[in-house]
Amino acid sequence: MQVVVYYLYRVMTVEPERVQKPTCSLPFLDTKSRKLVGELLQPSLPFIQLNLGQLEQRAIQSHDHIPPSKDGNTKAHYLLAGSGINAERTWKKIESLSLHAKPPTTLELSFTDVDMFLKYQREKNVLCSLETLIQDAQSQFDKYLETEWQGKKPGVREFSESTVSQEKKLATGTQNIARCQAFAASLKKCYFDISQSSPGSDYISSFCDVAKELSKDTKSLLLYETWNLLRSFTSYDSFSDPLLGPKSQLFPFYEDSPSKVRLNQRIIDCSRRFLEKQFFDVVNKEIENNPQAASIGGVPSVLNKIRAYINIRFSKNGVWANSNIEFLGDLPVWAFIFYLLRAGYLDEAVTYTQQNHSFFEDRQASDFPTYLKAYSKAPNSIIPKELRNKLFSEFNQTLRFQEDYDPFKYAVYKIIGRCELSKTSCPSVCFVTEDYIWLQLSLAREFTETNVSAHECFSLQDVQKLVISYGPDYFTKQGSYPVMYFFLLMLCGLYERAIEFLYSYYPADAVHFAIACAHYGLLHTASLKSSPPLDALLINDTEGQPSIRYEAMLMGYVKGMQEFDAITSACYLASMCEVAEYAPVCHEALKDLILNTRDYVNLVGDIRADGERIPGFLESRYSLLKLSSQEEFLTKITLQSAKIADDQGLWSDSILLYHLAEAYDVVISVVNRCLGSALLGFMDQGIFPEKLVSLVKNMMNVYGKNPSIYSKVNYKNRETTDLLLLTVEAFHAFVNKDYEQVLAALQQLEILPLDTECDSHVVRKLAAEFRFLNDSLLHNIPGIILVAMKSINELYKKQKLSDYNSDSVANTKLQFYRIKARKIVMYSSLIDFRMPSHVLEQLNRCEIEMT
Repeated sequence: MQVVVYYLYRVMTVEPERVQKPTCSLPFLDTKSRKLVGELLQPSLPFIQLNLGQLEQRAIQSHDHIPPSKDGNTKAHYLLAGSGINAERTWKKIESLSLHAKPPTTLELSFTDVDMFLKYQREKNVLCSLETLIQDAQSQFDKYLETEWQGKKPGVREFSESTVSQEKKLATGTQNIARCQAFAASLKKCYFDISQSSPGSDYISSFCDVAKELSKDTKSLLLYETWNLLRSFTSYDSFSDPLLGPKSQLFPFYEDSPSKVRLNQRIIDCSRRFLEKQFFDVVNKEIENNPQAASIGGVPSVLNKIRAYINIRFSKNGVWANSNIEFLGDLPVWAFIFYLLRAGYLDEAVTYTQQNHSFFEDRQASDFPTYLKAYSKAPNSIIPKELRNKLFSEFNQTLRFQEDYDPFKYAVYKIIGRCELSKTSCPSVCFVTEDYIWLQLSLAREFTETNVSAHECFSLQDVQKLVISYGPDYFTKQGSYPVMYFFLLMLCGLYERAIEFLYSYYPADAVHFAIACAHYGLLHTASLKSSPPLDALLINDTEGQPSIRYEAMLMGYVKGMQEFDAITSACYLASMCEVAEYAPVCHEALKDLILNTRDYVNLVGDIRADGERIPGFLESRYSLLKLSSQEEFLTKITLQSAKIADDQGLWSDSILLYHLAEAYDVVISVVNRCLGSALLGFMDQGIFPEKLVSLVKNMMNVYGKNPSIYSKVNYKNRETTDLLLLTVEAFHAFVNKDYEQVLAALQQLEILPLDTECDSHVVRKLAAEFRFLNDSLLHNIPGIILVAMKSINELYKKQKLSDYNSDSVANTKLQFYRIKARKIVMYSSLIDFRMPSHVLEQLNRCEIEMT
């Protein structure tokens, strides 16, 4: 009610001149008051969309249309009538007002105020549009969050599941840094020891020594054993094999070729022999740690050591763990033979069986000594077919289908005759992982013949599939022992998978294993034409063969090791050239390294005082970069690096690199461009790089003293440098206000008409020769002309202000300066060059000041 009274008061107190105008009655105010009351009581319904100022304006407009009153005799009636209000009707209207009236609908509004209705509808549409946009944005945002969560959820789950593994990796971070530094020093030493006549340095021996020093725990010790495995493979006694080539050459991978078959057999034999030697070392340690249980007695021969080892493993206080074992006296014969084979002493096993032939006759195995001897003598350890058939018959009759057989006898027959290859495991004999993989390698063979029966085929590829089928989780126990899986992959010749797997745990070892394997041609490397994911190190080629991105591994490793100096980083990048296809990538990476580190002295070379080059680390080892000569190195590495530095505006770097590339004429061209740019900068900012001028003077001095270098520089370039240095001298004199010296230096340029005998003909000749100037000098002509004119003007002013300016000599000098200024203006108008407007303006001003 108070709000209604307020608006009535405003209507009654309007200006007098507006009271006399035709006005309407109060229906409008009535409608508005009903709407206002409704809005006050129900603020959630937005029917009022006007502020107080707008309501006041509407009230004034309504007052203008109120009709004059015909009612009332009292003063109050007259007073109200004087204001244009019918008191009686107003009172009735006020009484009829209800605070509980409902707000009018849009339909009611449409009958009372069309403008207000349209405004309301427009604002309502705007609000609806905004609300729709907000809802759409919120819906899209919710969908975006849902999509992002669905994409991130697997990674979050994997992260939470691998927290323990990651913490273990972080715990070994310090150890990995120490390994990185140790291996880096070893690789660097290898490169410094390399001579160009013998680029094939023995990386493996050096890396193996480092791994030995770092073998402080079980994992590191197994890494050291893996280095020994690789060393034994590369130093195997079949280097004379013509299909594999001599030691100084690489082992090529040729699919479906005799070389591939023989290389696979080499992996089988070498890995098996390595495991045998490793096992015998374990035998010696067990005997040393358990001397009483071993009861070795007598001479510590191989036979006695194996017997002692069996006592330790299977006898507890004279009681044997397995009741099915067959004995000869107190010796379990088949276990004894098995462990002789396991330790690699096949000849000793043959001798023992021949000495105890009667034992085998009593055990229905009278032909076993013959089988074993044939096994030791046969090529590729495959006994003749007749003996093999007989051995199969014995195996099937006495072992295969019996339950109480001696498990060691079963294993020995399986190894010698390659029996039942569909079942290659002997869990009752092979207790540890090394025993298991040794058995697989003992059964595996590579055949060149095509008529081999299917039941006899068990190759290195089958062993590889078997190891891969287990996967890393089976061996690593949730990441606690990852080196074992790596070791097994290396034993099977899966070098790419092994290195890629190890890189996550021991990056230093993985990278150096890759370098060593690449040196001997043992890595399948990804083609540069492939487009793998950026973070993938291992990809499959078109034939499904795993290939490692060797170049990406090396570049990523170098980038991640900020501790490396420039030479160490160069050693790793140069190792890319172990794979000839990666030589261009190596060259690009080396150029980036040269420019990023700016360690030109060590990497590329240095300059002696007489200008002669001192070759750097890379140039001295150009053959390792697959470059044929020093000239090719200078062309492909040094010169290209200089061009990149030049394009990037690194003028001092480019000058040095061009000089080291023996591109002496290009050096002077760059010097001229730098001097020209510096002179332009001097005109704009008044700053001149003294270091550049000093460098240019020193280089010109060195070049001038060395005829072999000086003769390689184009005459025009040398002349331009001399002219630019004279210009520098003139500008310096101008800064020092030595104007006579300015004109003297500029006169030596012989490009401006500053000579006293210079007539109009000479001016035109100089203007005609202007176009033949070098661009570095040409762009500075406006500045040179301006400096010359200002110097003449200053000398003119000085002479005019002198106390002796009235004699004939003084007048002659003034006239001399005016003539020079006039010739310079004439020259400026003749040269075929667009002079800046501000330069022309200053030239004209100076000439006018001297008239």
